[in-house]
Amino acid sequence: MAAPFFAAIAAGLLSSWLVGHQWIAAVLLVLWLGRVVRLRDRRCIVLTGIVTVATGGWLSWKNANFKAITAQSPVETTVTVSVQPDAVTTRGGRYQLIGTSATAGKLILAGRLASASEQVALSRLDTRTVWRVQGRLGPVAPPTNPGQFDAPSYYRSQGILQQVAITRVIDRQARSQSGWRGVLDKLHTWRQHFVQHAAALPPTLRLYATSLLVGMRPANFHTTMAGVQQLGLLHLFSLSGMHVILFLGLLRWGLIRLHLSRTAVDWWLLSFYRSIWCSVVGPIVYNGRS
Repeated sequence: MAAPFFAAIAAGLLSSWLVGHQWIAAVLLVLWLGRVVRLRDRRCIVLTGIVTVATGGWLSWKNANFKAITAQSPVETTVTVSVQPDAVTTRGGRYQLIGTSATAGKLILAGRLASASEQVALSRLDTRTVWRVQGRLGPVAPPTNPGQFDAPSYYRSQGILQQVAITRVIDRQARSQSGWRGVLDKLHTWRQHFVQHAAALPPTLRLYATSLLVGMRPANFHTTMAGVQQLGLLHLFSLSGMHVILFLGLLRWGLIRLHLSRTAVDWWLLSFYRSIWCSVVGPIVYNGRS
């Protein structure tokens, strides 16, 4: 288990350096690689070296792709995107979607609500929909003032590099999928149903429920979090990390009882924990501090 552990830590430090631009991570990476060499374990050195080189090459390619996209100028275009029901949010007179296009990948789409009835209709969506929209496609807008929220970096962690300012919705249809994709659609539907039922809760309790249990942030998240920080209750949100550890511990116990090797279980849980952090816990903590 020592070799995968050292390789995983090296990959994490390399990611913090190349993607997060945290120079302290570069220093720690050098120290960590030095520690690996001093172990004089051939298997550990080889595995850590392969993982570090492969991760560095992949992240460098991703950085180059990110720079190329951010340098592009916005263009008028028509795109077709697949949108899950829990990826639709409304706030004031605007709405925002996170969808996937076959040509442009994962996108943020934003537009203006035509009426109050449209807002109600969007809030009641509980199935996967396919949108065909016309708008202005370009990179995610960077911050314009020092200390402002860095949207490109934040959305990049979610695999989103571009956004569309919708000028016209050409078509919107509900479409179900079959096979394992249908199972994923069902999970998104259950998540959206939970959010819809949570709307009947008191405002603060609704915020806790949707943020901690399903990782969704209501439109008033930042406003309410300011009050939570003043009351000294921000530590409540860190409990989500404890929930993850307890869940992973129970999952590890169950997988070992199924006679899977401990090495295979640990490798799988490392990847699973990273996906949970990036999609649920990380956004909650990050936005709670902003």
